Amino acid sequence: MGVRSRVYLPLFRHQPGATLAHRCPAGIKLAVLITVTILIFSGNWYLLGGATIFVLAAAAVSRLRGESLLRLVRSIVFYGIFIAAVRILGKERSTWIHELSETGRYLWKLAVVFTAGMVFFETTTGIAIHGVLAAVRLTLMKIIPGNVTIPDFPRAFSLMLLFIPRIFDSWTTLSRAWDARGGSVRKTLPAGIHKLVTLVPLLVISLLDVAATTDRAVRNRS
Repeated sequence: MGVRSRVYLPLFRHQPGATLAHRCPAGIKLAVLITVTILIFSGNWYLLGGATIFVLAAAAVSRLRGESLLRLVRSIVFYGIFIAAVRILGKERSTWIHELSETGRYLWKLAVVFTAGMVFFETTTGIAIHGVLAAVRLTLMKIIPGNVTIPDFPRAFSLMLLFIPRIFDSWTTLSRAWDARGGSVRKTLPAGIHKLVTLVPLLVISLLDVAATTDRAVRNRS
């Protein structure tokens, strides 16, 4: 069982397609993403439920890959186990149910936000994202008096948004190299911790180079 038997799908990477979500203007999708995120963390459970149904419907319309969703769920589950352990550590058992319930609610919100992000990034190109932000800045420059300097937030914001998929790309590359060298022969907790301890420093080094490359790419498209 080697690298060829495993599926390596970087999350949040744009996937070409002809769905309704792909054809929707990037500006509308960005506004919807911001609105949905606000609704999710509004503290209202009805709004959270409505946002969850909407995001799941958007994921179905966007035809997100089942493998990607499964990988996202697996990551959230592992993260949830860590969060739950931290919350109940050193506390009385009578509080465990409350702490675990709060952890479950938080992971619910996190899963919906991440799924909404997948819909946005997998159906929207980086150029389209930068184009929308540049149009917003141009509009502000026409409205605000000329003596007021508007910072170049499209480049900074685009750099931040485009950097998110690169993180998952870099981790996927490192994980694939780790597996190719027999690093994941044993699927145990100590083996998983060893993998994280080994790869995280390499991920940081890789992301420094990715950040510089992404910044140059955004500048060239400005």
